Order: sequence, then C-alpha cells, then structure tokens
Amino acid sequence: MDTNDSVDKLFLQKIEDSNAVLIFVLCIYIPLDIVIIAGNTFVLVVIRRTPSLHNIQFELLARLALVDLLSGIVGVPLSIWGNITRQSLYLVVEDCELQYIPGKILFATSFLHLLLITVDRHIAVMNPLIYPKLVTRNRIRKCVAVSWVYH
Repeated sequence: MDTNDSVDKLFLQKIEDSNAVLIFVLCIYIPLDIVIIAGNTFVLVVIRRTPSLHNIQFELLARLALVDLLSGIVGVPLSIWGNITRQSLYLVVEDCELQYIPGKILFATSFLHLLLITVDRHIAVMNPLIYPKLVTRNRIRKCVAVSWVYH
C-alpha cells in the first residue's frame, strides 16, 4: 500500500468518537477562534486610534476586519457547537441550518469585501489621477452596504 493512500484514508476517515472530536475542537478550533478575535480586534483598534489611517483604503480594511471578527464571534462558535453536538466534524446541511446560514453570509460578505479592496487598489494604481474623484467615502459605503445585502 502506498503511503499517500494511507495518509488519504487517514484524513478522509470520519471521526465518530466523541472524545476525538472534542480533542480536535479544543486543539484546533478554540485557539484559531482566539487568534481570529484577537487579531481582528487589534486591527480595528489600530485603525481607530491612528489618525493617518482614516482614509478610504483603511476604511475598507477595517470593515473586512469587522466581518472577520463577526466570523470569530458567531461563525466559529456555531461550528464548534455543531461539531460537539453531532459528535462529528462533518457538516450535514439538513441537520444544522442554524450554523450553516450565518457562516455562508459571513463568508460571502468577507469575500465581497476582499473584492472591494482589490478593485480599490486597482483603481488607485491604474488611474491615480481620477482616483479621488471616482472612489469617494459615500460610494465605498454604498458598496459595503450592497456586499452585506447581496447573498
């Protein structure tokens, strides 16, 4: 038997033992959630307290950090709760709509914020002379609102 096959079988094996799920959650999800919450809180505090960072590009970054902070506060704990109550690491959509919907909304919103940051930086690099006229705080806020509504 090839070592790659045995590794693949090891990763694809369904974890049914409740102790194994609990150990996995305690070792991976909880430290990851702490890093997500602490890191995004730090980014928000730095942007808030530094006056030189109060421009449009950092407003988009702060909003992305806010979405990721919400993922750490809402999405990951719901995932942890679902994994422990199901005693499995697999997500069955029919069984857990409560944890699926917020995760989907936060993932899509985070992706759209990344897309807005990319478009903002593209316009700033490719058209620096018209950037201040084209990218305004009001337009950015409208785009962010659309990213929250569009799902």
